Amino acid sequence: MPYIFQSPSSRPSRALSAGGISDAMSSMRTYLPKKKQGPSIDLESLREQNSTIPVSSIPVELLRKIFDVYVYEPYPANMGFRSMDPDSGGDPLLLGQVCSYWRNVAVNSSSLWSTIVISQPIDRHTRLVNLWLDRAAEHPLDITFNQPDNITSAWTILNAFVSRSRFWRRIDLTVPLQLLAHFASLLQSPRRCDMLEHVDFFTRSPISGQLFDYDLAHPAWRTNLLRQIWSFFYTSSSLCSVYWVYEFESCAHEYAPLTQMTSIHLNTSAQLDAEDTVGFMRLFPNLKSLTTTISSSTSFPIPKPCIPTSAITFTKLETLHLTVCSPIPTIFSKVTLPSLRCLHLVSVACQEPLFPDSTIFNDFLQRSNCRLTTLNYADPHVAEPCLQELLATPSLQFLAYFNYDGRVTDFTILSLMKRSQSGCHALVPRVEELYFMNCDTTDIAISDMVASRTPALKTFQFYSEREGRLIGPTHWYY
Repeated sequence: MPYIFQSPSSRPSRALSAGGISDAMSSMRTYLPKKKQGPSIDLESLREQNSTIPVSSIPVELLRKIFDVYVYEPYPANMGFRSMDPDSGGDPLLLGQVCSYWRNVAVNSSSLWSTIVISQPIDRHTRLVNLWLDRAAEHPLDITFNQPDNITSAWTILNAFVSRSRFWRRIDLTVPLQLLAHFASLLQSPRRCDMLEHVDFFTRSPISGQLFDYDLAHPAWRTNLLRQIWSFFYTSSSLCSVYWVYEFESCAHEYAPLTQMTSIHLNTSAQLDAEDTVGFMRLFPNLKSLTTTISSSTSFPIPKPCIPTSAITFTKLETLHLTVCSPIPTIFSKVTLPSLRCLHLVSVACQEPLFPDSTIFNDFLQRSNCRLTTLNYADPHVAEPCLQELLATPSLQFLAYFNYDGRVTDFTILSLMKRSQSGCHALVPRVEELYFMNCDTTDIAISDMVASRTPALKTFQFYSEREGRLIGPTHWYY
């Protein structure tokens, strides 16, 4: 996605020309189905022929698709998501510098201007924001606004954004504490945000400058304003994805549309233990993705239904990110997740395995009968036999991405070479991306394993903590 506004020192330059677009068109051909038979194509001849064709002969719809490829780059499927990538994409203003025909097409393509990302706002950004918003017209807006250290510019830009709130689709806003009351006052009825689907909302303390006359340090003051702001977001019947931070009661209050929520990132001061995490999940019957931290105890009372003694089935949950501060057998003995596809388990400051009894995790996978495609597992205390037992479970036979941060030796590496009677690899036969972040192995074992899984294995990285070196496709030849 495009990073439209950025401080000049950090914005990478990107040249654009008719020849560059021709190259882009050539690269796009690689995505088209290739015929097994047929005459070969001389790309150099095509380029020479294309160079003599007026750019105005390119149909408008095709040109718009080319512009979209230039401005919006694909986002890596397995990369964590908080907001739009700030270092990718192109500036649509450059499209109008080639010729008047391109300029006319670009100016009238509202989708090119509908993603606005501003980091460290400065005065010149205030002049450009209205231009982007005008050209976006009524197209749904994706807005990211962070590091607002210039309060004057932030004030002007936030006012412009709020004036188009009825077209918000995804917003990731960081509002200075000095402007929080002003921002809340802008979101009063009859203002609407009916298109809003996703919200990340943060406040931050000022770095410099004078504060206004109210008490910024008073928690009740901030909580009340945050409740007002989130209440406005909740008026959207399209809202389904939220990033909740700060006090739990300031965002997840009585106006939260529980049944609408499909994706929640919970990073509040309300710590939840494993059992209360299950109770929290039950509040959202349509939840598909949850990111949260599990602690040893619950620090804040949250509304939660009674938890039955038998395992609860969450039929729609597909993605689960858990950062864990204590062993967590409870949650996986209390839930069944038949639709689970992506699981991230990260141990933080635990002095023992996340699962004191490894059968709890394996039983959960067997009971859920799910097909994991992505597993990120960080637990330095897992014994290698337990890891191999996990990798042999049927739920992991469709795994395409596996990232493991725990000690592995040749014992595990060699087991990944073993094949079943059918000739397929016995462990994770479909894995395409493999990462081991704590290898205590020999080079020959790694080489043999990688060679045995080529060409199915597309990407790999193995880090030797003892030797302090990384082994990957660019470091190793086999």
